[in-house]
Amino acid sequence: MPWLDWLRDQLTGGPEAYFPAMLRVRNAVGQVVPMVELDCTYEPSGHRVRKRLVTASGLCMVEWPVRARRVSVELRASEQFARVEIAGRRDNPERVIEVRLS
Repeated sequence: MPWLDWLRDQLTGGPEAYFPAMLRVRNAVGQVVPMVELDCTYEPSGHRVRKRLVTASGLCMVEWPVRARRVSVELRASEQFARVEIAGRRDNPERVIEVRLS
């Protein structure tokens, strides 16, 4: 429906807007982590965002700037670490990305 496309574009910043990435973070034994540190680097700008988040059942969200095409995310919890690369245009952008720290 054209009006629905128009409304989506108005609410998301236009047809080039990307979905944020939702991550579920688990530790090495599979338990969800209560808090995670994120270090995100967006491409092609190189813009970097660092933050500490309290998770909801291991879930946390990575925002997506309008012009970013991909993001490299380093995650830390306790002494455990993981790195994921996420593309802006990806299959099933509404799907939660499972991350296992090691």
